[in-house]
Amino acid sequence: MKKLQHQLSNGMWVYVPEDRIEEFLDRCVKHSEGIENHEQALEAMERGKELRNASEDWYSVCRLFDQGEHERKMQAIYKAEQERNRDRLYCKRCGQSGFEGNYPFSTAPGTGYCDDRL
Repeated sequence: MKKLQHQLSNGMWVYVPEDRIEEFLDRCVKHSEGIENHEQALEAMERGKELRNASEDWYSVCRLFDQGEHERKMQAIYKAEQERNRDRLYCKRCGQSGFEGNYPFSTAPGTGYCDDRL
């Protein structure tokens, strides 16, 4: 389920407290061009748009955010990174890492590259 968030001056996103959602939606309607009511604001944010909630600061924006979707994306990224690093080799002598056939690992013996790998 997506929840309303607003950005702090340090760039962090925080959830809007339940008792202040109407206030932030009112501010989004007031400060965002082409938005005339709460429904339009929510529809725009549902499509991924960030809406201004004040005109004076760069960070004064709101968005809808789905924590569960974010966690699934991060897990997929982590799994892809693990899969990509699965074939990584490590030199026993110097500790460098790389992929077979690429620097520092060579398929040609005697080239001076790290051939003493795990």
